Amino acid sequence: MKIQAFFIAAGFLLYGGLTFFSGKGENIKAVPRSSIAGETVSYEIEVQGLEKEDQLLTITAGERKYSEEEAKERFDQVRQQLNTQILGENLSLKEVRTDLTLMSWSENLGIRIRWDSEKPEILDRYGKVNNKELGPEGEPIWLKAAMTDGEHQRTYEILVTVLPPIISQKEQTAEDFLKELKKLDMEQEQTDQFVLPDQYKGKELSYTYKEDESYKILPLLGIAAAVIYSLKGKQKKAEEEKIKDRQMMVDYPEIISKLTIFTGAGMTVRLSWERIVKDYEKRKSKGGQVRYAYEEMSRTYHQLQKGMMEGKAYEEFGKNCRLQPYLRLAGLIEQNRKEGVKNLRNLLSIEMNAAFEERKNLARKLGEEAGTKLLIPLFMTLGIVMIMVMLPALMAFS
Repeated sequence: MKIQAFFIAAGFLLYGGLTFFSGKGENIKAVPRSSIAGETVSYEIEVQGLEKEDQLLTITAGERKYSEEEAKERFDQVRQQLNTQILGENLSLKEVRTDLTLMSWSENLGIRIRWDSEKPEILDRYGKVNNKELGPEGEPIWLKAAMTDGEHQRTYEILVTVLPPIISQKEQTAEDFLKELKKLDMEQEQTDQFVLPDQYKGKELSYTYKEDESYKILPLLGIAAAVIYSLKGKQKKAEEEKIKDRQMMVDYPEIISKLTIFTGAGMTVRLSWERIVKDYEKRKSKGGQVRYAYEEMSRTYHQLQKGMMEGKAYEEFGKNCRLQPYLRLAGLIEQNRKEGVKNLRNLLSIEMNAAFEERKNLARKLGEEAGTKLLIPLFMTLGIVMIMVMLPALMAFS
């Protein structure tokens, strides 16, 4: 409660403080203009006296106009900034090798700037430099900066020396060689082929087409395909395991029921197991479907035939099946193997009832999944019907 009271009090205190310092309720004689020329400012102000009730109006203070002296002062400030602000990546205006950054607006002073170049083919009005054909001495160029605040104007001239780009010896050699090739191409204009020179400045030359870089992606595609195939294999295996587990869960109540009937008729667990396996193998030999749970029972039966201990065989059966009901069945058989058939028969009866309930739940779940899958074609059909209904109406409207 103390913390809650503190928050409530803090809220009221903050509101009161902000209300006091915001100046609400003070009589206003004037509203300030923006310090930047060309910019208007709006204020939400309550006016008393126009009507019986106070009126909330939006009052706009027009743009700030500079006097002649103020404009000259602002222009001089911008002029002093330009020498450094337009350099871009260049070190100075006497050594311009890359594009300049010609600003068109001084935001803090409200001054617009329009540029013009003496030689736009080398340095245009946007600061782009075309200096590849220049000699080492460069080219001096006058830039004109026409400034205005909306009323006053002033023009300044800035001298810029544009120099050729700095290139390495390797780049210079390539550039000279390309110029030589261009000359040879012009000499061979009337031939069917352009014969490349065998030598250049005493060096033997040979030529090959550039290797197709797109081939380099093929190893990566191969690796990606291998990964995708591996993931697909894992997904397929997971789907197969899911189908197998589902089939085994469906067969579990039937297996428990048969064991309960055979043991109730006086047969031992081993004889009951053997009877179930032989009935299954007989059905399979006549073209019956492979059932995974019965296959595991068949494997356990043949292990017993080869001399494996019953406890070990039933334990491996539960582990191979992996599912909780089969592990529980293996435990029941092992637990009651030495205690007599009567106790086991009662436990199997209880397990059979529980297994049939689980089978009902599984059938209900499968039905819900099937219904969900049917929603996809249902929505697709609905979309087609909506298109068929809306398309004629849209065509008629157009």
